[in-house]
Amino acid sequence: MEHSMRNAQNSPKPPNADPTLAGENELIGKDSFREAYQAYRDHLPERVRKNGVRCIEYLVTASPEAMNGKTRSQQDDYLKDSIKWLEKNHGAENVICAAIHRDELTPHMHVYVVPYSQEKDSQGNLKKPGKLNCREFLGGAAKLTKLQTDFAKEVGGDHGLKRGEEKSRATHETVKDYYKRASAGAKVPEIPASEFEPRIIKSSVFSKEYEGGEQIKERIFPKFESEVQNIGAMWNEARAKEKKAVSAKAKAEKALSRMKDNFKGMEAYPNMTDEEKGQMQRVAGSIIAKRLLTQDRNKDLKITKKKDENER
Repeated sequence: MEHSMRNAQNSPKPPNADPTLAGENELIGKDSFREAYQAYRDHLPERVRKNGVRCIEYLVTASPEAMNGKTRSQQDDYLKDSIKWLEKNHGAENVICAAIHRDELTPHMHVYVVPYSQEKDSQGNLKKPGKLNCREFLGGAAKLTKLQTDFAKEVGGDHGLKRGEEKSRATHETVKDYYKRASAGAKVPEIPASEFEPRIIKSSVFSKEYEGGEQIKERIFPKFESEVQNIGAMWNEARAKEKKAVSAKAKAEKALSRMKDNFKGMEAYPNMTDEEKGQMQRVAGSIIAKRLLTQDRNKDLKITKKKDENER
């Protein structure tokens, strides 16, 4: 849960995040992720069985075209109605917080819910108050299908969204593959200036009604949305590679500085020729490089070992 919340606050930053838009992100329900995590811990029952599901993380979004085709106000209305729908199904007290991300290619929201049973008797009272029961909401393919269908009818439809195809054979595309495809197909969109001129939408003998700004946007946007997203993906990937290169340079400079410190003692050997000093430096450099590589390997082994212990 703590790891998931760190991801929800974009820590570390994903490669497709635009740092200039980080200020547009929003946390709803709590003032900070630290406060949200503590609220989640406090909301759990005293005893939870070993394999009990303590929290559900819902991802609320839509296709890139649908989300980016909405105004900021329309996006907010859709996301906030989604929270209300989850509160209705899970109980408002069990919805811990929601994190809206607007710094990635497609605006989306993470919602954290503690899955206390909401099953009620004929009088409307909870049958199992205080009991965690994730299967009641997500248990099996049929419930998951119904969940998406109900959400599309009760929330999505009011915001011009349609449910995805049921029993689709579509496969998930990894972020790496998406960037590879985007880089290969990216191009600068070419749209003639005449396309941006307001068109007549209603005409009579005495007057003419022209498109407004929003109508022009809705007509033009689909024509270059995919190309803009591809260019954005390439830009974010380039920034990520630049950051990685800067980190590698800093490590190399640190290693070089350490190497130079090791050679300070060579000044005590005035009779050593420059060629002999060069040979000694190359040998020492190779030893230091191997030592750094061994340290990295040992670090990876410790991480793998810790991961295996946690999985047990």
